[in-house]
Amino acid sequence: MADLGSEVRTLLVELLRNKGDTATFSDDESLIFSGRLQSIDVVELLVQLETHFGIDFSEHGFDQSQLDSVRDILQLIAELRA
Repeated sequence: MADLGSEVRTLLVELLRNKGDTATFSDDESLIFSGRLQSIDVVELLVQLETHFGIDFSEHGFDQSQLDSVRDILQLIAELRA
């Protein structure tokens, strides 16, 4: 099984690719506040994270800034799994 970072990165790459965005990004690079992901993309990302990692955001809540980069998402997953 791939490591968690690779799994999150794969989800984001696929989401961006579906939008026609094939540019690379680092684990710390902003994806939401930079404009690469729009609000509808964040909803899709949430659904994918819930499905893939078994997280229920309706129970835990979140702030958009917690989904802005690979590193932010990994930190959020770690917090919610603790």
